[in-house]
Amino acid sequence: MKRSSTVGPIASKLGTELRPSSRRKHQAIVDAARQVFLEQGFASTTMDAIAASADVSKRTVYKHFDDKHALFAAVVKMLCDKVVPPTLDELDIEASEPVTVLVRLANQILSNIYASEQIALLRVVVTESQTFPELGSLMYEQVENTESLIRDYLLTQQKKGVINLPDADLAARQFIGLIKTDLQLQLLFGRRKRVHKSEIEKIAQTSVELFLNGAAVR
Repeated sequence: MKRSSTVGPIASKLGTELRPSSRRKHQAIVDAARQVFLEQGFASTTMDAIAASADVSKRTVYKHFDDKHALFAAVVKMLCDKVVPPTLDELDIEASEPVTVLVRLANQILSNIYASEQIALLRVVVTESQTFPELGSLMYEQVENTESLIRDYLLTQQKKGVINLPDADLAARQFIGLIKTDLQLQLLFGRRKRVHKSEIEKIAQTSVELFLNGAAVR
């Protein structure tokens, strides 16, 4: 089974100061868990399968993670953190106009939620959440984190008098819904295989303009 490297650190029970050998094993476990969970789903995945894929003992897996739920939670958080950063600092929000910041943010969100890995994760969570509702709650927490990030930015701009919103919480949710269009569902149901960068850029630009300016002729 081919494994790809992870993006972003996942905490180990052993702490952050791992020996080189332990760090390599921890990385192998995380890589294997991501691969096996996305291929087999949560219910069908076993710690034995993850250990075998990582080429470590099951005992070693448990040294780093309490159980399968903890490992899946770590993988979900890692993948969801790729969708949007924990802060907007990298988007140069102080020096840029809202349209610029929101277009950059929309491009980042869309490029990641349309990625095959994110679609595979969504399929796993949707499939398993009826039996394991905590999985749905886990992933939705990441959605709420994104909404909060956007809401806080909108409130900051409102205090500056740049924009005017009656309900920043609702506006943040509307912003996400507006930029997503129906492409996520098309990918989820196999109607589309991928979304081109140029299409994402067009959706981001037009959606932000509609969000900020509306469609009415003034």
